[in-house]
Amino acid sequence: MLVRRAVTILKEDGPKKLLEEAIYKIMRDSGVLDKAAILALLRDGRSYNDALWLINNARDRHDSLVGPKRNTLYPGIDVRATHYNRYVFARSESLPRKSTPSVLDVACGTGYGYSIFNKANQTINYISGDISSRALQYARKYHTGASYTQVSAEELPYQMNEFDIIVGFETLEHLSSPTKYLEEIKRISKPTAEIFLSVPYNQDLDIRSESDVKSYPHLHKFKMGGFKETLEEHFNAESITYYRQTYPEQIEPIENTTHPPSGISQIKISDEFPQDTMTLLAHIDRS
Repeated sequence: MLVRRAVTILKEDGPKKLLEEAIYKIMRDSGVLDKAAILALLRDGRSYNDALWLINNARDRHDSLVGPKRNTLYPGIDVRATHYNRYVFARSESLPRKSTPSVLDVACGTGYGYSIFNKANQTINYISGDISSRALQYARKYHTGASYTQVSAEELPYQMNEFDIIVGFETLEHLSSPTKYLEEIKRISKPTAEIFLSVPYNQDLDIRSESDVKSYPHLHKFKMGGFKETLEEHFNAESITYYRQTYPEQIEPIENTTHPPSGISQIKISDEFPQDTMTLLAHIDRS
């Protein structure tokens, strides 16, 4: 696996990138990067046990609001900024038109999405759901104010037409039945709701550690055509605006973030995208 990966990097990115990857692997395997990440998380107010849990489960869970200011292991600032900016994007697109909205964050992970939304509007009714009880334990401790529930994304325990805003980032690719999930999202969203979904673009994002086993592996890969087809089986095509996302490499303060945030741009429908495309996003405006 390592030889095959090295050959791929050499062919696609050249010897400089291969050397960078080799150095990164040595530092990761020696524990140097883990120690630096723990110190950064302690500095940001996380307990030692929670910092260790974040690091050990970083391929499935992380908190975009805390961690190293550089691209050291944990994940680094570029990965956290990518996740963070999706929530800023959804917040900026939806909250100005909704005064006291009900928000559902599907697969909320460590719960930082609530803190991003709440900083802009303290009157929101924010419900966060995730399949991991440990992630919800962390969320309740550090992102207080939301209502947290352990749920399966394919069986959401909510009423029809309940939510004004739904965010479901990096979820579809993990599910055995994306169709069932989208049916649930449509059922519980109001006729005037705004829905924000994202998937990795045509790859597993964990390419540096592809030989590891994820607790929640990717079951599907999406190009633009497949993403579009999947969504438009459930929602009116005219209600959907598509975006692509690249690494922004910085987390901007919420109050200073441009709109759309750094790294996110609207796209025309096509199966081919620039090489630096990391994520596909969809904004579904049911109104």
